[in-house]
Amino acid sequence: MPRLGIRNENLRELVGHNDLSLYNGVSTIMTKGVKYGETNADLALKVEKAQEAGLNTIFCIGELLEERQAGQTKEVCKTQLTAVFDKIKDWSKIVIAYEPVWAIGTGVVATVEQAQEAHKDVRQV
Repeated sequence: MPRLGIRNENLRELVGHNDLSLYNGVSTIMTKGVKYGETNADLALKVEKAQEAGLNTIFCIGELLEERQAGQTKEVCKTQLTAVFDKIKDWSKIVIAYEPVWAIGTGVVATVEQAQEAHKDVRQV
C-alpha cells in the first residue's frame, strides 16, 4: 500500500501518490493510481481520509485504454465506485468525475459521446 499521511500547511492535505492533489481546499483523488500499483481499496482509503478531514473531494473514475478497447468501461467504473460507496459519509463533500486514464496527459480526450455514455452508466450504479 502506498504511504499515506496528513500534513498541515494552512490546509489539511492528504498525500499519497501523484494521484492526489489539493487546490483551494478541494482534494482530487484519481484512479490513475491504479495504473501505478494502487488498488481500489487504496483509493477508497484516500476517500475515507478526505471525508474524515472534511475535505471537498473530486473522485475521478475511469478506465485504462486496454479496458476501453475490451468494452469494459462500465464494469471498471462500477467497480471503482462500489469500492468507495461505504467510505462516503457526506455526499455534499464529494463529486464523482469521469476521467479515463487513457486520456490523462496524452493529448487525447474522451469524445462527448464517450463521456455521456460513462455518465449514464455511473447514474445506474
